[in-house]
Amino acid sequence: MKPTIRFEALADSGTPLSRELLCTVWPLDERSEESPAAEPIMSQHPILVGSANPQAEESEISLPAPGNYLVDLGFPNGRRTRRAVSVKADEPYLFIVHESRYALNSGSHAPASTFSLKEMPRVVMSAARSLITHSELEVRQSATQYAPGTAGLRSLRALVKDLEAKSGDAILVSRERVAELTHTIMLDSTPANADSDFQSANHRRFWLLVSGQGKDTTVVPFPAGWTSGGGEGAFLLSVRRNATSGDEATKWSVSLQLCDPSYGSLLGYLTRRDFQAGAAVSGSERSTALAALYEKMMNPYAAAAGAYMLAMSDKDEHAEQGLWMGNLTKRFPWLPDGPIAQGYRLLRRTEKGTEEFDQARRLLFKAVDRGLPYFTIGLTLLTEALNFLVLATPDDVEAKVNLAAAMSAQIACVRNEAFCTLQTSRYFRLPQGPEERV
Repeated sequence: MKPTIRFEALADSGTPLSRELLCTVWPLDERSEESPAAEPIMSQHPILVGSANPQAEESEISLPAPGNYLVDLGFPNGRRTRRAVSVKADEPYLFIVHESRYALNSGSHAPASTFSLKEMPRVVMSAARSLITHSELEVRQSATQYAPGTAGLRSLRALVKDLEAKSGDAILVSRERVAELTHTIMLDSTPANADSDFQSANHRRFWLLVSGQGKDTTVVPFPAGWTSGGGEGAFLLSVRRNATSGDEATKWSVSLQLCDPSYGSLLGYLTRRDFQAGAAVSGSERSTALAALYEKMMNPYAAAAGAYMLAMSDKDEHAEQGLWMGNLTKRFPWLPDGPIAQGYRLLRRTEKGTEEFDQARRLLFKAVDRGLPYFTIGLTLLTEALNFLVLATPDDVEAKVNLAAAMSAQIACVRNEAFCTLQTSRYFRLPQGPEERV
């Protein structure tokens, strides 16, 4: 029996997230605690950490022989843990991982509250609004009907103002006094009144509105209906503040995190543009088993994550992959991320003056017309691609207007979050574009 290292999350951590981390291992001699110049015996190997009941092959690695090893763990948020360990032949080495190392918001965590929107009748929510008049934290969920020409980034200011104005009629997810600096809430993946057909012409987009006593609202596009291989997915909404009194007490930093370990990790790597790590995670056994979610477009959000992987890859793809990305754009006309990925991929592989260049331009403009992307990496790629169009064709007025709208959204969004997280206090202070609808 080969010696093994088993990875477990710190038992008393309050962050209910599991993630696939990337493990690299070097052999050490008995007198050294530093990595030799030799090649690692294992590189970028996905390890599942934090799951309640992981399979042995998901959370353990086998070593060729007992001895000293240097273990390096890479986390989706860019952090690393490196530790020298001594592994015996007769018992596995237990490698404890502190979950705060890979949680986007570290610190003391209150136990997560769980809210089922399906089981929350409107009359109960109305009663809650009448009984509770003051609160430090409020989370609501609102829906907007997708309509071409009215949901774009150039209309984002008007959309956000409308969401805030009608927030009293939105679904009340949570309204409570919070004493801690950090608070977490578990969210169902599907609100009670969400559309079941992603390809419906009347599909609605859902939004999270988070605020402290009605101040400094943060708006997050919510991927309603995200499903995983085992059924419905779930999200963790984590909020933090710097103080419990004064002006800082009502200023919450918001983080929406996907609980699925594979796609949650993949989104973290995509947000940081660590394509090599993302490819390693997407190639793990767990991720491979879930590949049908995007290959068959059962989950358009997961499909968009897969499309971004293809868009940023330098490898030559098969022709059918480009066709698949085109189908993602066509089948889900409310999804901005589809044309962003497709347009960015085309733009990287073509030159000005070609039909492919013009097609990429049309796709990027289409993405702007569809509105705020779900993923932060999408907004980043959209801004970069539009900027390239402006540099390539300085007299392209439409490209300049679209770039201004995309840049305004990007400046107001938190760049290290997987999902676009728009801070309205920052967004409304930005100069207003000449063609924005108000």
